[in-house]
Amino acid sequence: MAIQLSCIRIGELAAWLDSEAFNQLKVLPISRRRGRAHARNPRARKEDVALVLAWRDDQLVGYLGLIPDLIFQDQQSKEVSWMSCIWVDPEARGQGIARQLLERAYTETNQRLLATEFTAPARRLYDKLGWFDELAVKHGQRLYLRLHLAQILPARSPSWCKWRPALQFLDATFNVFYNLRLRLFDSKLPADCRYELIEQWDEACWPFIALHQNSLTQRDRSALEWVVQNPWLGDQPEDQADAARYHFSVYSTDFSFQVLKLWQAEQLRGIALIGTRDCTLKIPYLWSTKGAESLMRRSLIDLMIKNNWTTMTLYQPEMVTQFQQHRTPFLFQKAFERAYLITKPLTPHLPAKIYIQDGDGDCAFT
Repeated sequence: MAIQLSCIRIGELAAWLDSEAFNQLKVLPISRRRGRAHARNPRARKEDVALVLAWRDDQLVGYLGLIPDLIFQDQQSKEVSWMSCIWVDPEARGQGIARQLLERAYTETNQRLLATEFTAPARRLYDKLGWFDELAVKHGQRLYLRLHLAQILPARSPSWCKWRPALQFLDATFNVFYNLRLRLFDSKLPADCRYELIEQWDEACWPFIALHQNSLTQRDRSALEWVVQNPWLGDQPEDQADAARYHFSVYSTDFSFQVLKLWQAEQLRGIALIGTRDCTLKIPYLWSTKGAESLMRRSLIDLMIKNNWTTMTLYQPEMVTQFQQHRTPFLFQKAFERAYLITKPLTPHLPAKIYIQDGDGDCAFT
């Protein structure tokens, strides 16, 4: 039987998530937590598409998520949508469903799509379609401050799961002794510097961010408050129930955002939105004055040591350079790349210099 496509629009999301039709789905195309976040997106219009769904015999066999956003050139904005969470039922793969989902999204968004964090098969499809230019490639680093084999190895291969208790014992034993070494590492800031962590943005953040705004999406107050107030991971029974039917992350007992503010001589030198999940630190957004990168590096190391965080992943080029060129207490580090694609009709609307924050697209939310 032929595939039928349908769309769920931003203005329909809230009611659809509470409907009996949604509750009866065997596979969820979006968790309720994510869906409610999408419905609150300050850069979305009610008519914007949030989901493209593929059906066969009234059964969901594929879906593609879209996140409306803005990109800027010379202070002029352009409406775009980031692709997110494309999935096709394994029993229906090889039948062109992913292509049909993309074609519908391409049409619905007036050929204004961006993509990142995609799989190798998805990249081959994007290249085959010929719709996309490469927007950027960010070179990142994952830095390991403590041993964390009990999480790393089972995630790579299920065969390691049976060894998890032994790996946890090895991690704990090694880290007890390594923590003694970390206490001796000099991560202190100069006497006239300090940092603070706050749970939400405060009024002092917005003038500083506006002054140092440099990214392609230029996420402003409403967009940044939306990110912090609407995480896609939660620890509620509803999240755990959705996780059983949803093929992407939704449930976590350890996920939070905080805002890091860096001061020198009582002058604000830097602001970073940091997210932690399972003792792993990410930095979705960062703004700083020239020359403050070294102070930010020392602050992040100090935070990781004091909070027993194990891993940090970052893609901001100035911070990657800082950690590559200076002595650090990390056990080892691994290089990563994150590619970004943009549809060809959007290419003329790009600024001469492109800077993409780590959290742009959907990367900030998990």
